[in-house]
Amino acid sequence: MTSDKNNKFLDQGDLNNAGPEVIIAAIRGLGSPGPDTAYQSIEALTGLLDHPDSRVRLQAAQTLGRVEQAAPKIIEALLEATYDRDSAVKRAAIGSLGNLIQGNQSPDPDVIERFIDLTFDADERVREKTAFQLGNLELRQTPIITRLGALLKDRDLTVRGNAIDALGKIGNRTHLPLIKKFITPEPVYDIYDSNLVTKAKNAFEQISSRDTY
Repeated sequence: MTSDKNNKFLDQGDLNNAGPEVIIAAIRGLGSPGPDTAYQSIEALTGLLDHPDSRVRLQAAQTLGRVEQAAPKIIEALLEATYDRDSAVKRAAIGSLGNLIQGNQSPDPDVIERFIDLTFDADERVREKTAFQLGNLELRQTPIITRLGALLKDRDLTVRGNAIDALGKIGNRTHLPLIKKFITPEPVYDIYDSNLVTKAKNAFEQISSRDTY
């Protein structure tokens, strides 16, 4: 399908009898949604976040993260998708929300609040994805920094690693003693991991070179 045909196809009225594979192919055919993407196609993408097939929801969530200008309706739809029963869809929604608000110094407070909530999720991959996105946003809001500091004690190594990376980007000198613990050859919180040592060294250098007070 050409982009114009994909736009037309993704009008909700055209999806009634289409199988998941056909819908996914049409979504992928849109490329990166921009000004030339028909309004009804964006409407369709947000509507597909409720599709019964998780593969369709996943593709829709990923594609919405590439929209050039995030309308409140898109942010609202992706926020709702962070409650999806499928972990992959939830992580895609988190990633897309992060992409859409990155660089915005005054992002939607509902997104930040939801991201912090998601760092308590039972699924470690969700916590990992959220910690990564919080670091990428480079927002030095106290609730974000405080929560990332707490994630240094997370039971999952990858979550800890992403929290270390994030603090390297937005943390301050008060976090240096916490990060330094991971550089020692002794186990931290009952575990030692060489990858965490490397991340901690990088984060320590980032914070030290940035915060000289």
